[in-house]
Amino acid sequence: MYKTIFAVLLLAAVSNAQLIGWRNCGSPLATVHRIRVGGCSSTPCSFPAGQIVPIEVDATALANSVNLPFAMTASFLGIPIPLLEGNACNHFTLGTCPALAGNNFTFRIEYRVTDAIPAGVPTVVTSTMWNDFGDIAVCIQVDAIVTAARNEITAE
Repeated sequence: MYKTIFAVLLLAAVSNAQLIGWRNCGSPLATVHRIRVGGCSSTPCSFPAGQIVPIEVDATALANSVNLPFAMTASFLGIPIPLLEGNACNHFTLGTCPALAGNNFTFRIEYRVTDAIPAGVPTVVTSTMWNDFGDIAVCIQVDAIVTAARNEITAE
């Protein structure tokens, strides 16, 4: 019984752990409090090919915005590679849109790691949200590296 309780508490602690090593690349319209990347506690984060990586951002809005378009890109040899895009409002697990100044929100996406990013090459993953006027609201960066799928068998 104690093992089960310990396992549940450990899982809760890991799922709420703050990612160490992320960068705020300009978030003038929000205060970013915490970044969580599934299975990663410090950068570079390992993104296993073919797996789903949950990414969460906890923040407080500093300005009002009806919509929050977002894009996630990877920088490979200085070239941005689009990974995801949409309206961040559709991915809030805490808070709603319109986003109002002073309100907290949690943005959560699940990224399926594709071959858009070459395996074994360090990359910078950037997630950006814009307000209704096209101004950057939130910008965060995480160093990552795509690894071979966990279920792949390599020949020797």
